Amino acid sequence: MDKIKCKKCQKEFYYDLQGTVYPGGKFDEDIECPYCGEINETVMTSQFVIIKKIDNDL
Repeated sequence: MDKIKCKKCQKEFYYDLQGTVYPGGKFDEDIECPYCGEINETVMTSQFVIIKKIDNDL
């Protein structure tokens, strides 16, 4: 998983690409902040984007 900081709310979260990689058939997948919904990046992939909040209350 990769960590990213939101451009809008400045909170950090994780994202990962999962699933089978297929030749061709790629789509633009948005990496949206799970806190405020801002689109931070777009990746072209045939995989799924998994987004997870960082729990700092441990």
